[in-house]
Amino acid sequence: MAKDFFWTAITFSILLGLLALVFWPSSKSNVVIVKYDCSRLIGGWHPDIPLKVQEECRKRELTK
Repeated sequence: MAKDFFWTAITFSILLGLLALVFWPSSKSNVVIVKYDCSRLIGGWHPDIPLKVQEECRKRELTK
């Protein structure tokens, strides 16, 4: 009887530990880095590039 309780407790502890590891909150941040290619702005405007990025590309072109 004590042997059965021991193995039941061990199995329950392992399963509980695995569940804790699976659902433990991770410290990964959800930061996405996006790089824009300023050479795509040949005509001065591109629909896929936000206006703020277009302005920064223009400023870079002027300082070259």
